[in-house]
Amino acid sequence: MERKEDVQLIYDILSGNDDAFSTLVQKYQKRVHALAWRKIGDFHYAEEITQDTFLQAYKKLSTLKNPHQFAGWLYVIANRHCINWRDALPQLKQWASYEDPPPQGIRTAFYRL
Repeated sequence: MERKEDVQLIYDILSGNDDAFSTLVQKYQKRVHALAWRKIGDFHYAEEITQDTFLQAYKKLSTLKNPHQFAGWLYVIANRHCINWRDALPQLKQWASYEDPPPQGIRTAFYRL
């Protein structure tokens, strides 16, 4: 039943109903956050990763080939964001002590997908 609900929500989103996306976010937000928190080990970074995951999912939803596999697809996006975060974290920590923001290359290293 859950997958059928997701599929209908996805079709609604692709038809322009943004409220349907809010429903999907509410449904999966805690699970995605738990995944990110478990992998990263920081509650607040996991919140950022969760937001980035849903933003990426929204932007790429039209590329989802099988709407029945939404949950797995979403977790793959979250996992990739966690990997990118871990890869970029040493560079970001290096710049944390500086007043200037990190160079563009370091900022975009985190968002490569």
